[in-house]
Amino acid sequence: MTIHRLPALVPLALCAALGVATASCDDADPAPADPCLSHRCVSAPPPVCDGTIKIVFQALGTCSTDPTGTPRCDYPVAQQQDCALLDGKICQAGQCIDEPVVPCEGVVCNQRPDPDCDGHIARIYAATGACDPAIPPAGACVYGFEAALDCSLSEKACIDGGCVDPADVPCTPNPCDVPPQGTCSGNIPTAFEPIGTCTERTVNNRPVAECSYATAVQPACPAPTGECWLGRCATTLRAPAAAGELVITEVSKNPASAGDEAEWFELFNPTDAALRLDGCTIADEGGESHAIGADVIVPAGGHLVLGSSLDPEPNGGFVPDYRYEGLVLANDRDELVVSCGGLVIERVAWTDAWPRLAGRTMSLGQSPPTAAGNDGPAVWCDAPTRYGDGTNLGSPRRANPPCPP
Repeated sequence: MTIHRLPALVPLALCAALGVATASCDDADPAPADPCLSHRCVSAPPPVCDGTIKIVFQALGTCSTDPTGTPRCDYPVAQQQDCALLDGKICQAGQCIDEPVVPCEGVVCNQRPDPDCDGHIARIYAATGACDPAIPPAGACVYGFEAALDCSLSEKACIDGGCVDPADVPCTPNPCDVPPQGTCSGNIPTAFEPIGTCTERTVNNRPVAECSYATAVQPACPAPTGECWLGRCATTLRAPAAAGELVITEVSKNPASAGDEAEWFELFNPTDAALRLDGCTIADEGGESHAIGADVIVPAGGHLVLGSSLDPEPNGGFVPDYRYEGLVLANDRDELVVSCGGLVIERVAWTDAWPRLAGRTMSLGQSPPTAAGNDGPAVWCDAPTRYGDGTNLGSPRRANPPCPP
């Protein structure tokens, strides 16, 4: 199911009420070339019925643009349930119920919701609404808008229905969605929860976000061959020994801000061994090269992010696993070559025909990812999901989502 979000215009008199100067409404620059860079898909449609089947959609959707350039959100199906299997219930208005109900009977719509946000659009609701019988379980009030304002026109973010400077609220929305590598206690792995807790602290008289992640202890690695490295079980620890034992799965070559300092790329280890990269090199074919230092490991079945900087600010709130020097990822035409012991383990070469939108990583949509299958642009796309503070789109240190159709 696809939900279309159309930015609405706002009278100038309402600019101040929404936290934006009047000049921002008169003289704002045009919207960015890619509307999805500032559009968050967090308003999933309600459950629906298909006969006796209740269909529930995923809470987070994927943004794409229609032929007019308008952002739209696609929400995949998360769950299907046959109500008839629940003691003969029926499905009505997206809910499993015992008997049919009369939608909207006795519903009065005179309590408008508080102002809120739809992506970067601040919205003020009308004082009265109308009951929509299609909303489960028995109809619900729907309110139109008195005003809607595009906060991005003044380089602000929409928070709680108002336009504010994102730097003033670094924990809203929560940027803590890139947990660090796991840990080991003997052969017992411990993983970090995928979503962390954000705490604001003051650095140089301005608020910055600080992330902390809860841990979850995993089952012990099986004896006698099980070993734990970076929170994952492995058969052994060794150097890469054959082409394809590492896969380049994501390349941040054209970040939206911070320039080359925010560049990074991701390696995936498809083997059951933890792979030590000591002495391996990463290079292009134009003379740029970097020798990887000691104690750098790609966990079995896991990812490793190598970045130009270990500063979380240019990287959108997360810290790469390793910092390289002497290598710049060109936007239009370049190569990444990973070699160990004189053997080329992985190579990806791209041109300006490959995905290259600013603010989106070049993301491998292949599953499972393989070095043999990632050599052409057809299996790569501009990343469809946000991470960290939302400045860029990508999926560092986790499996990539499928490329949009």
